[in-house]
Amino acid sequence: MGTKQALPTIEMVNPQDVVIGDNIRSDAKATLGAEFVASVRENGVIVPVLAYRDDAGQVVVLDGQMRTLAALEAGTQQMPAVVGDSPDDAERVMRQWVANETRVQMSRGDRFEAVKQLTLMGVKAADVARRTGLDKAEVEAVRKAHKAGVTGEKVTQREGLSLTDLALLAPYEDDPEAMEFLTAFRSSGDGLKRRIDSWHSAKEDEALMSQAREYWQDKGARLTRKDYDDRRLTPKEVTTREGKPLPQDPEVLAQMPGVELALSIDRRRGKDKDGNNVTEKYVRVEALVSKPSQNGYMKRTTDAQGSILDAEQAKEQRRAATQARNEWGEAEQARRAFIAGLLDAKTPPTGHENIVAAWLAQGNRPNLVQIAPLFHADAAQILRQIKSPRTTAKRRQTLAAVVALMQWEAGTSLTTHKYPDSIDGHMMRALIKAGHQATEAERSITK
Repeated sequence: MGTKQALPTIEMVNPQDVVIGDNIRSDAKATLGAEFVASVRENGVIVPVLAYRDDAGQVVVLDGQMRTLAALEAGTQQMPAVVGDSPDDAERVMRQWVANETRVQMSRGDRFEAVKQLTLMGVKAADVARRTGLDKAEVEAVRKAHKAGVTGEKVTQREGLSLTDLALLAPYEDDPEAMEFLTAFRSSGDGLKRRIDSWHSAKEDEALMSQAREYWQDKGARLTRKDYDDRRLTPKEVTTREGKPLPQDPEVLAQMPGVELALSIDRRRGKDKDGNNVTEKYVRVEALVSKPSQNGYMKRTTDAQGSILDAEQAKEQRRAATQARNEWGEAEQARRAFIAGLLDAKTPPTGHENIVAAWLAQGNRPNLVQIAPLFHADAAQILRQIKSPRTTAKRRQTLAAVVALMQWEAGTSLTTHKYPDSIDGHMMRALIKAGHQATEAERSITK
């Protein structure tokens, strides 16, 4: 036969002589209200506390810690206690859960600690859920959060975050910089996961950049920062004053005067050892040339055939370009006067069909009324002649060709000779065939 368990007895005990057992509530003392203490001081402890006597004969309070603390605060000499056998820890936690929840609701952190204790004692999640009134999923969330390193204290401190979020943050609790970044926008769920990914990506970038900076500084390179509106030239855009291109190897460029290296994180696609597509980060190195002329460089200049020019040749090319620009500008008035003179011609200019065809292909055709004054012509008179039934076919052809030439000419500029298109060349050839005495600059666009 088993040993018969002794029945509990009701005893009057001195609150100062008892031992307050472990409680799942972490704030039992802080929760004591002034009214509660005053009531105990006046009326004593009315509801007996639950306790047991340990091996040393000491009375240990299992349930009624707040009443005991209130009795101590009030200076009460005696209080009733139901003293029995020591229940197991799991049953103690269960009893305290019910008792605490039916009085002042426990904090979220206390509930977390209680469920954690029960799961550590091996109580099944279904049993914990049934006895505490929690969902089984909540019990499982506690288990996972505890495994990740979450504590009841953190649960209380971060009231706005779910246990899943707290589990995600747990590895970073000892890193103030990481926690400041991860909690800056109160992200949760997938948003917090993305925030964590961003943090790891940023730290990875920092490590790559730190390693790259150390490497290039050891090489004696001058490092710089490139902004989006940086106008410094690259080595491909400059040459030596002798017309020699600069090397493209950063290792060599780093030793050249006036060359600085800008480092940035970039990504490139590749394949892993299994042939799968992957994207990897790397540090992109871009060389920039500061103050080219002071460091013996010049902007890369080429002739029409693409050959690189030296300083003197480039200077001569600029002089010729300036001369051609001035020549084109000086020829403008003569060219416009010649076009206006074609209005009085009795026959259309040679190739008038092609002139009109090129005019139709021209995307931007200025308004005749607006451009006619440039040629000292009357737009209204031109339009009346084109519309008049008395105007002959040849006259209409002449007017159409002249209007086309006028609209083309109005769209030219001082850079037309430098950057001509096919229509520019076609119109100039037509003018020359019609008798215009073109300058060398004008003839250059027909080639």
